[in-house]
Amino acid sequence: MHIGDSLTVGMKGENQIPDPAERLDNQYRAVGVTDVRTDGGVGRTIHEVSNNQQAGVDVARQARAAGYTGCWVVELGTNDVALLAAQKSTVGPRQRIDEMMSVIGSDPVMWLTAVTQVGEGDYDSANMDAWNTILRDAKKSYPNMVLYDWASVARPSWFSADGIHYTPEGFREMARLIPTELATLLPSKGAPK
Repeated sequence: MHIGDSLTVGMKGENQIPDPAERLDNQYRAVGVTDVRTDGGVGRTIHEVSNNQQAGVDVARQARAAGYTGCWVVELGTNDVALLAAQKSTVGPRQRIDEMMSVIGSDPVMWLTAVTQVGEGDYDSANMDAWNTILRDAKKSYPNMVLYDWASVARPSWFSADGIHYTPEGFREMARLIPTELATLLPSKGAPK
């Protein structure tokens, strides 16, 4: 179960990735995931409903209510960081992470670190770095959590002009690398390495 924001939408979309084999769902299948579930929403945060999109935690709750158990991938945080920087929420970073983890429970989960190429404002890369520090600290409380340090992998040339989203090449690489890393960090046995 992969829950994400507009980056997930980009990794699934034919506008960004014309070849279906290179899109996120098929890349998960290529590494052996047999039950692929992906849910991306533009502007999605973990806690708030925005842009008529469900909050990430609500997507997770619905998956649980439908009986889902298995591996999770959380590609959220970028919009949470910006919302908090704009002081539009009182729900702090750690509370957001804990809220999502309370739904995931003891299932294996891979979280992505957040990254932008923005030098000021709500989406400033320094704000993303602060989120990533909190995410790394939260990991200490959850033995079933592994981190994919996407912030150290994403190349500046993969970003579009806004410094938040990706070029078609960037979306293709993200769609390829996330499933590959999942297969490495959380092999089918579900035990974090």
